Amino acid sequence: MKKLVNGWIIVVLLVSCASMVAAYQPAENQSADISVPDALEKILSRGTLVVALNPDDEPLDLNNTSSVRKPDTKCTDLQYTEGEVSGFNVDLTNGIARELGVDSCFVIPDREELESEKWGEKWDYYPNYFITSERLDTYYFTHPVMSAPYVYFISSDNENITSHEDLSGKIIATTYAYSVLSGYLNDNLSFIGNTQENQVKNATLIQYDDELLAFDDLVAGKVDAMLVIEGQGNEAIENGTPIKPLMPHTFSGYGGLAIEKDASTDKEGFVKRLNEIIQSMHENGELSSISMKHTETDITKDAASFDIASLNQFNESSA
Repeated sequence: MKKLVNGWIIVVLLVSCASMVAAYQPAENQSADISVPDALEKILSRGTLVVALNPDDEPLDLNNTSSVRKPDTKCTDLQYTEGEVSGFNVDLTNGIARELGVDSCFVIPDREELESEKWGEKWDYYPNYFITSERLDTYYFTHPVMSAPYVYFISSDNENITSHEDLSGKIIATTYAYSVLSGYLNDNLSFIGNTQENQVKNATLIQYDDELLAFDDLVAGKVDAMLVIEGQGNEAIENGTPIKPLMPHTFSGYGGLAIEKDASTDKEGFVKRLNEIIQSMHENGELSSISMKHTETDITKDAASFDIASLNQFNESSA
């Protein structure tokens, strides 16, 4: 009798173990529950589109007494609303948020955090980021919103510098730390776009926070050249600054919205929805109008025809 009882105990234990194992196995044709939240659904549910701004990229008049915080906003107290900041990327984001039916909220990280390129999903995207081969390892990119050529500008009375090679060993200024200093002039980035070979060697590179101060130092002879977006240099010329462009262009990268790749949310639907909105803003002229408003030139036109599928971010080529 004792052996029979022990046998029944063993049978019961085996059945129980089998039941427990079965409970943890997915049913046939049903994957294990390893899904992650959808980024777009998360944004729509939250009711806010949170975007990081870089004061170095555009003037942000945060102390403007006429700025007004949007009433009944869903933005937190630590975020700016659309009425409190201004600029190309602000208007771009406001247009996108309008199409999504959410509030646009802005944060302004310090430069060190932005340049670390490890954002921890503290914002939904970073606007107008140059698309490079290196960055595609870390970010998804949307259809570009702009494509602006970068040009060297020199003092208008400078007759000694007639080519890019003549800038070797000279002092070059810029306000674009990453794309120009760390990237193009140090041959560290592979831009997706039209890029001339860097022919400047052993130059002293200086970063300015203030574009107007950089132009003043260029005119005063404290620096030999300034590498900026062509439209900014042309605008300075129109405002009476005695400088001239040194052609040809250096590079003309494409700037899109950068969305951090992270396993905590599924970004594919969000990126593709952003693409739809941006392409619509290109087609209806809204992006062009925003560009003319803030830069007095259209830096969006060439970006409209970019083939975003060529980046193959979601294995489009195998579809």
